[in-house]
Amino acid sequence: MARLTAFLKKPLADQRLLVFAALLHVLVALAVRVLPFGLVQRALGRVAATGPGCPGIDDDARVVRAVRTVASLLPGATCLTEALVAQCLLARHASETTLCFGVSRTRPFDRPFDAHAWLERGGSCLIGTRAIVYDPLRPSSRCVSSPSLR
Repeated sequence: MARLTAFLKKPLADQRLLVFAALLHVLVALAVRVLPFGLVQRALGRVAATGPGCPGIDDDARVVRAVRTVASLLPGATCLTEALVAQCLLARHASETTLCFGVSRTRPFDRPFDAHAWLERGGSCLIGTRAIVYDPLRPSSRCVSSPSLR
């Protein structure tokens, strides 16, 4: 009940952003599990190009905060889904970002490797930071730029 109350106290623009981020998160979480990655990226590129983001949202930090909030509440959240949703929403706000992939040098005891996805702009991490250092999968092509808006 406290979450609903907090949601209802937010400005209408933030409410719309949270709802859109939640819907997109669910779709992306399902899509990355059943579809080829390239197809998921092309579909998100189309979503990003459909028009401007939520009216009244002019701050990238609000978009990132909404994505983090949604990812913490919905099932299926991974660093990849969080980064893809954030990239799509930021592209709708004409904010150019780069999706990056890396692998940890330390091997977790229960898995063969530990991989991570994060979102950068201008060399700074917007979403997906962790304490572990990740080496880029392929330094020359480790990152994928935002979809073109038009």
